[in-house]
Parts: sequence; C-alpha cells; structure tokens
Amino acid sequence: MVLVVTITGFGVVVATGGIAGLRQAQQVGAAAAAVAALVTPLLAWLWRYGSVGSHEQAVERVSAALRSLAVAQREQWSMEQSARQVQDPWPLPVRWAVTARAQAVMASWGAIRGAPRAGALRLDGTFEGVADVFSASDSPGRLVIVGEPGSGKSTLVVRLALDLLDRWLADGSPRSPVPVIFSVAGWDPHRPLLDWLAGRLATDNRALTQPVRAASGAVRTLAWELVASGKVLPILDGLDEMAADHRPDALVAAAGYLSSGQQLVLTSRIEEYERATAQVGPLARTPVVELLPLMPADVVSYLHDGVQQPERWNGVFEHLRHSPDGPLAAALATPLMTWLARSVYHNACTTPSELLTTPYVAGREAVERHLLGRVVRAVYTGINPVYGQRSPEYADRAQRWLTKLARRLQIAGTFDIAWWRLDQMVSPVGLSLMIGLASAGIYLAARLATDLPLLLDDEAVGFVPATLAATLIIGIASTVAAMVPRSASWPGWAFGCVIAVLAATWFHLRYEHVTWISPVGSGLLYGLVYSVLSIKAAAPRRLDLNIDRARLLLGVKIYSVATLVVGFALLIVNAYDIAIDTVLWAAVLGIGVLPALFAVFVGSHQTQRAPSPGRLLREDRNFAVMSVLATGLLFLILGIFSAYKPQLGLSLGLALAATVSPWGRFTIIKIILAAQLDTPLRLISALQEAHHRGLLRQTGGVYQFRHARLQDQLALSADRPAHARHPTAA
Repeated sequence: MVLVVTITGFGVVVATGGIAGLRQAQQVGAAAAAVAALVTPLLAWLWRYGSVGSHEQAVERVSAALRSLAVAQREQWSMEQSARQVQDPWPLPVRWAVTARAQAVMASWGAIRGAPRAGALRLDGTFEGVADVFSASDSPGRLVIVGEPGSGKSTLVVRLALDLLDRWLADGSPRSPVPVIFSVAGWDPHRPLLDWLAGRLATDNRALTQPVRAASGAVRTLAWELVASGKVLPILDGLDEMAADHRPDALVAAAGYLSSGQQLVLTSRIEEYERATAQVGPLARTPVVELLPLMPADVVSYLHDGVQQPERWNGVFEHLRHSPDGPLAAALATPLMTWLARSVYHNACTTPSELLTTPYVAGREAVERHLLGRVVRAVYTGINPVYGQRSPEYADRAQRWLTKLARRLQIAGTFDIAWWRLDQMVSPVGLSLMIGLASAGIYLAARLATDLPLLLDDEAVGFVPATLAATLIIGIASTVAAMVPRSASWPGWAFGCVIAVLAATWFHLRYEHVTWISPVGSGLLYGLVYSVLSIKAAAPRRLDLNIDRARLLLGVKIYSVATLVVGFALLIVNAYDIAIDTVLWAAVLGIGVLPALFAVFVGSHQTQRAPSPGRLLREDRNFAVMSVLATGLLFLILGIFSAYKPQLGLSLGLALAATVSPWGRFTIIKIILAAQLDTPLRLISALQEAHHRGLLRQTGGVYQFRHARLQDQLALSADRPAHARHPTAA
C-alpha cells in the first residue's frame, strides 16, 4: 500500500510542476529544511508522550518487564560468577557477623527494629546462607556489608542476588523485589538516587526506556516505574570506589531513598564507611555486618584442592599452620589474595615457596604487591577453557596494555571501562580531528564510487575540484561539530553553520551569479540530519523493528500537519509555486520514507536480554548500519526531487551516519588507543578474554578491573608517577 501511494505521489508531483520545476534547489532545499526543523521537536515530544496507554495497560507491562528483568539478571550474574571462578574448586567459606566495629557505624537495634529496647537480630553466617539471613521474617530488608579490601564483598552480593533471583523466579506470584546490582563508582550523589538507578537500569536494559502511565497519570519510563514502586532491590556495590568527598553525600541520598520504605543493600570498605558515617551518621533502620578474615585452615584446603601438584605447597601450608598470625597468613586472609596466590602459582612449573621469603622482608603489603604484580602474566600463560594458553610474549603485551589502560582510568577518575565512553581517555582535539578525517574519507570514497564515470569523462573538468572542495568542507564541519559538547542539538547547529558558511564562500568564489539561499538551506538540512543521527548517541542504541502502530500513525499525522503549516506560510508570502511543490514533495517523502525512519529511530523494545559490552556494541552497530541505509535513502529522494545530485547527499549520509554513532566513534577511538596504549585493535575481544581469565569483572554493560587494588597496582607500575586514585578528591 505504501509503495502504491508513493508511486501515485510521484505521478501527481510530475503532473503538477514537472521534474524541471522541482529541480529548483534553492526552493526545495529551504522548504525541506523548514519542514524538517518543525517536525523534529514534535517527534522528540512524540517519543516521550506518544501512545503511552492507560495505567491498567501499564500494570501489565510493568509485570512483564519485571519478569524479563529477573531472567536477564539471572543470566548475567550466573555468567559473571563463572568468570570469577567462585565455584572453582569450591566457594571460599566467607563469614560475616555484627562485630563491634560494625555496630559502631550503625543505628541502635531499637531504631533498626522500630521498637524501644528491642534485642539484636541474628545476622551472622557464611557465604552459602546470605540469602536466608537477608530474607528472614525479622529482617528489615536492608543491609550494609563492610570489610577489608578484597574481603569478598562483591562476590558475596553476587551470591545474594543469584539466590534471591532463583527464589523469585521459582515463585508463581512473587511479591519480593528483583535484586539488581549497581556499581556506584560513577554515581554523582547530588543527583537523586532514584533517578540515577532508573537511568542505569534503562542504559543496561533498553526495553525499560519505554514510557508508561503511572497511577498518578504522570508519564514515566518503565525503569523509573520499577524503581519508584519498590519492585527493584538495588544492591549498591563499592561505596569506597566513589570520590572521598562524595561518600557522605551518597549516604544522605541513600537515607532519603530509604525514608520512603524502600529496600537497599550497600557494600563498602570498612575504613571508608567509618569516615563517611562520622560526618553524616549511620543509615536509619539498616544493620551493618562485617566480613571476617579467612581461617588459615580454609585457605590451606582451598589451595590444596585448587592447584596442580599440591605437594609443591607443603612448605607454605606448614608455615600457615604454625604461624596463623604471621604476615603471609594475614595477606592470604582475604578471598582476593587467596585467589591471586592460586592463580599465580597454579601451574606445576611455579614455585610457591617464593612466598616464604617475601614476608620476612617487608611484611603483608610486600606479599600483596608481589601477587598483584605477577597475576596478569600468570593467568595468560595458564590454561583457560575458552582461550587456551597464551605465549609469554602475548602475556607481556597484555601486561603492558592493561597497565597503560589502568593508568588512563586513574587519570580519568573512573573504574568503568565503558566502550562508548572511552573518549575520556583520548585527547578531545585529536579525536575530533580523527572524526573529521574519517567523515571526509568516507564521503570521498562514496563520491568516487558513485560518480566513477565522471572521472573518465574529459568534459567533467569541474568534478574533481568540486568533489575535493566538498570533502574538505565536510571534514572541517565534522571536526568542529565533534568539538562541541554532545548535548541537545548544538553539534548539529555547528555542523550546519560551518557547511553553510564554507559552501557559500566556495560558490561565491567559483561562480558569479549564485544566491546565498542554496548553501544556507543545504547547511540547515545537513545540520538537522546531523542532529537527528546524534539523538541519544551518548549511550549505545538498539535497533528494534517492533513498531508501535499507534505511535507511528501519530507521527505521520504530526508530520502532515507540519507540512501544511509550512505550505500555508509560503502561501502567505505569495510563494504559490514553492508552496505547491513543497507540500507535494513533503507528502511523498513522509508517506514513503517516514515509516522507515520511524522504525529505526523510535521503535518499540519488546524483548530484554542480559547486557554485556559485546552485545551492546553489536546492537549499536546494527543501529548505525540501519541509520546509514535510512539516511542514504532520505538523501537519495532529496536528490531526485531537487537540483542536488543524489550521489552527493547519499555520500554525505553515509559519512555522517558512520561517524556520529557510538559504534562509529568507538571504531575511531580504538585506533587511537592502539597507537597510544598498544591495545589490540579488537579491543572488545581482548577485554572479553581478560574477563574470562579473571582479571576483569563485568557490571551490566561495562567492564572493571576485578578489584580496585589490581587497577591501583597496575597504574602504580606504569613508567611515570601515578596520579591520585580519585583526582576529584581533594
């Protein structure tokens, strides 16, 4: 039907004005820019408020989204627990209790239990029983877990989340919230916790970006509704990884979130939590437990069962039994250091007795530095079920680029390796120049491919200089737009203005009788396309062709009204011919092309899968490819209905769509990082291998080093002096 209407529209246009009349670039270009400029803000409004549905429909959507979220979380953290080798050879018996130190940073038992002179809750146990303790009938559904660095806080909350998810999915009609783990290192506590949680949830689970109508009538995203209604149990991991001056504010924000009766789990190093609570006080009605050191006997059993030829460890085992309070026993009293010792000395060719010489030199810290410094080479030269065994040369290269990456993360003041935010690790000027060069290169290659016959035509003497001039203009405009902060439509305005000014200058110098309307109209149109392609491009995007028909029809209606408004405005200024051509051209474009563009840019997300960096990259790449095709189609039709050559617009569309997307920018950034840090060109695959080997952990769609201490140690081992751990902290 759409094809029939489109062909009919073409016939009407030709019968009314003729192709010659439509090929007035100054008129059609300016009119097209006006129509599109009017439609864009309306489509933005449409994305937020269009076809939301009733609150009754929202209840069903929330229920379906919640179960989908639980399945995705279960899949994600099961894979993460496997990558961290928690079950290999068996889970370390991490114990916790309400120690005197923990009780000093929490409210009284009466305040926690909501009754004067109330007795203490029994909050002690081991790794396997954490879900039983948390979900007990007398538990307040809130918990703070503190401990020494590497004591197993993150591993414990992963086990808590998995056990709770198993119970949630097994229950026919669950009433408890779905646990979701968040790394809070990147949270700005001046932003309300509820808003930040909803934003992070929507970033990792794009199905939750869809708007629904709350009971109050307000329109919210599914993510915001899930968090605000208490259907999500936030597990905030790593308060200590925030900047020091942000931690007290984070506790204040968490207290405000809890004041509405919400549940919460929070982890932190004990010293950092003590300093924060000393400033703002403990969290109300929230008990605190401290993770206890591993027993030497447990460490011995774990290492004996988890390494090759355990008799190599006999000297170490004997030392641990006879010196349970010595430096080596103190160093191996945390799960992190025990895992490091097992990884470093797992292979039969290694000599664990080296550990017996280190403690007597400088004590516990020397043991820890020794293990942290050797783990990268050890895990790469060791056997991995997925990636096998790498050569020493490969391991040395991995050591180098991971060291440089850790240093760049410290300079940027972050722990997240998010591929769509790696621009913070490179020079903004250098990145902008590379984007401009890439845009110009793609445009030039596309023009040469589409206009190849002109190169062989001796009469087309102006083709080469015109093409080179257009390539230079696009390269400069892309560079300038890339330097503009990526917010609102400012990059698009910058791109359009530079195109307009440089194109007008070029035409003025080359031709005698050329008005300014054509280059300005072209600049506005191209700037608008740049803005559309950059919408929400600060985070990965997902292509989904499950179109909401009601929303699509509403979009077509808005587009039609905008076309009539522009046509009426042209009639008022006595531009009758332009008005007729514009309305007919816009109708053809809207009926034939708008649905395709709408499917790409405002599709409805009905499915949800466990997020991973590789999956987010593939989804954004698919979105970018469809954007290239849709933009090329748009410019192709613009070229047919104007004096512009279709090849020019098509080439520009390819250049823009390929470089403004997060995937396109990442492709450029990883080339820069490969030159500067010696990172592999297949960076995501390399990070994936480091994750499988236990050096990285995955939180949602981002990677982090397995522990902040590993990142710190690698950064300190860099050639130049390391920066402060948190540059933002005074």
